[in-house]
Amino acid sequence: MLYLDTSAFVPLYAAEKSSAKLDIWLNKAGRAVFISEWTATEFYSALGLKVRMREMSRQQALAAMAAFNLDLRTSWN
Repeated sequence: MLYLDTSAFVPLYAAEKSSAKLDIWLNKAGRAVFISEWTATEFYSALGLKVRMREMSRQQALAAMAAFNLDLRTSWN
């Protein structure tokens, strides 16, 4: 079992310095990923902040949220 905090999810869906390394690490981990019930709320908040800080566009944030929601239903426990 592997627990991921929201701070690990944001780089999986929004381009950051750690995105590639985190993606590689997660693929190699090969374990079930568990998240907190707060992860989605914190994730949306983090993307909202990125939009307000002009680190990503609203469209990019919406696309990241859609991808996260799909993974939330199919991949994350």
